[in-house]
Amino acid sequence: ADPARMIGSGETKTGALADASLRLDDSSRVELWYFRGTTGQRVTVRQRSEDFDTFVHVGRQGGDEPDVQNDDADDDGVNSAAELTLPSDGTYCIDESGRAV
Repeated sequence: ADPARMIGSGETKTGALADASLRLDDSSRVELWYFRGTTGQRVTVRQRSEDFDTFVHVGRQGGDEPDVQNDDADDDGVNSAAELTLPSDGTYCIDESGRAV
């Protein structure tokens, strides 16, 4: 994982989905962040935007499927939050994307 994209425990990062962002197969933009976790650790990831409907996935780096994903955490239907207990030690990937509202 790119050291500039690593997140420490309790740290907040701000990003932007822009023309230079990575693209998914469906052409939607995505930001990738990484963190190191330990077995049994509780993790909460929140994504907010005033400009688009957010979507967040959290899973093992290099894993095929996310361990948890969320599209709508708030009553407004556009912000996301993912909570999980990590199943094993390792590096995890946070995949944040969005859709126009």
